[in-house]
Amino acid sequence: MKKILVISAVFAAAFLIVSCGGSTQNKSEATENGDKPDSDEQDSDADDSAECKSGEFKCADSESLYCNSFGSWVFDARCENGCDPATGKCKTDSNDNDIAADTENDSDFENNDTSDSGDDNDFDNSDAADSGNDSDFESSDNDHEIPDDSGCTNGKYKCIDWASWVCNDSHWNFKETCEYGCDSATGKCKSSECIDGKYECRTDYYSKGHSYYCDNGLWEHDLSCENGCDSATGKCKDMCYEIDNKTWSYSRSSMTWEAAKEFCDNMVNCGYSDWHLPTISELRTLIQNCPATETGGECGVTDQCLSYHQCSYIQNDDNSIISLCIGCSDSDSYYSGKYSKFGDNDWFWSSSFQDDTDSIQAWGVYFAMGTITSFGTNEYTLESVRCVR
Repeated sequence: MKKILVISAVFAAAFLIVSCGGSTQNKSEATENGDKPDSDEQDSDADDSAECKSGEFKCADSESLYCNSFGSWVFDARCENGCDPATGKCKTDSNDNDIAADTENDSDFENNDTSDSGDDNDFDNSDAADSGNDSDFESSDNDHEIPDDSGCTNGKYKCIDWASWVCNDSHWNFKETCEYGCDSATGKCKSSECIDGKYECRTDYYSKGHSYYCDNGLWEHDLSCENGCDSATGKCKDMCYEIDNKTWSYSRSSMTWEAAKEFCDNMVNCGYSDWHLPTISELRTLIQNCPATETGGECGVTDQCLSYHQCSYIQNDDNSIISLCIGCSDSDSYYSGKYSKFGDNDWFWSSSFQDDTDSIQAWGVYFAMGTITSFGTNEYTLESVRCVR
């Protein structure tokens, strides 16, 4: 019996030695073949995932890279003054001429990146291979044609349409698209800061400029500037026009009658301050190509005849009414500006009131048809105005 127990113990010990040796051999073979144990592989995977966390920045030569929401390093900005390894972002100089992209727009960059997330690696590789042509990359990315390098002095800015460009290494580099217009005096994008009563100029490719004003914390379009916009005041440069021995101002839309009268009474334009809201006879002189409502036409509404019943229509014996002031219209000319000497199509106020109605009605002209009609002067009626002197 003791012999049986001893033999059993010997066999059990031999089995354990063989098993352990096999495990040790497998580990040794894995090491010789360059493979790591499972625990080491998990540590390596953790290191890889920690290498790029969304929102991180790092420096790569003279560039700042940004980790997007997919865990990929993407180009952020070219650093004119070097990259700060502590933050991974571009350094700034004392003149605040930093070329660093605005990090507040990173979310927009990520949104653009998500539409092409499958190509992140290609994006990184092409960017690395072409790092010497950052200006080309930025220009094509923003669909802006690269200007020639004339007048390029390092650190100088200039405006091209709605974009700001900066000179770096004697080449013009795209800086940013200007949401609120580009200031030609500085070459930089204008501030979006909106202070009630403030005016500012904005330019685009198709016009000589626009004037905007701040009202209740929001930027509102004021005027399209036919003679350009004065950057010092933010308002349109003087605009006045001589027609039939009268001087007319630019037009303004969406005003109540009270606001229109005040606007003209307070206008200073072309060196004059004696502007007023035109009478109906004065406003009629701007109608053309519609004989019935032009000055001297069948429509009897004038400064001397302001009655709706007596001056604007004829009543026949059968009580039918023939309107004399309805104006003109056909499918080809409606809303074409044909009936206005200024090419206007809107409803315009006059200072003349109907004298035979219970409600307060002011006469005016609807230039899209050359119509002479009247509007209520309450706070809900908004029409256009053109001042005269």
